[in-house]
Amino acid sequence: MGKLRELDAHPMARLLDVLRCELQTDGHEGGLRRGRIAGACSVLLNGELVNSCLVPVAQADGAEIETG
Repeated sequence: MGKLRELDAHPMARLLDVLRCELQTDGHEGGLRRGRIAGACSVLLNGELVNSCLVPVAQADGAEIETG
């Protein structure tokens, strides 16, 4: 089962960066920009597969996020 986390982040920060830096998760390639390597930064956001390098963290506010 996952953990409930709460944090302050700039609303337009990439979800990828927040997961890696603020929440210290691993397994996400930090060098990706603009979804060029499809799937390498994939997470489930409320059950939907998204590229975390393309999603602003504000879009994930209150969401359930599953990382690989």
